[in-house]
Amino acid sequence: MRIDSTFASARIVGPILVALGVSFISHPGLIVASLQDFAGAPSLFVFASLCWLAAGLTLITLHRRWDGFTAALVSITGYAATANGALCLIAPDQARALILTVAARNAYVPIVGCVFALLGAWLSYAGYVAGIFRADHD
Repeated sequence: MRIDSTFASARIVGPILVALGVSFISHPGLIVASLQDFAGAPSLFVFASLCWLAAGLTLITLHRRWDGFTAALVSITGYAATANGALCLIAPDQARALILTVAARNAYVPIVGCVFALLGAWLSYAGYVAGIFRADHD
């Protein structure tokens, strides 16, 4: 049995987004403080940017589909991660300023968390429940 790339990717990205979203909702102060610390630590900033770039490029390389909502969501996630990592490496000062601006508006953190959690819940459902019924059989 071979699993479709969309559902395999959704199984990875979905739970990460759920965990991130729940963290944004339940601990907004911690998220804001983490963003501020992250923007002020150059070595951590570069390392995390490389990780985002690598994760995004991996997702783009392994998942090249746009047919359907779930496939498009997985592809968009890959391109967003790639753009985030590249932006942080190419224009670190502007990226840090943007992070600090977002952190200053901490009222939006739970709203962003809800969006992440809902998208992650959909991807988790698609990967772990709906994906079981769509697996290719050899």
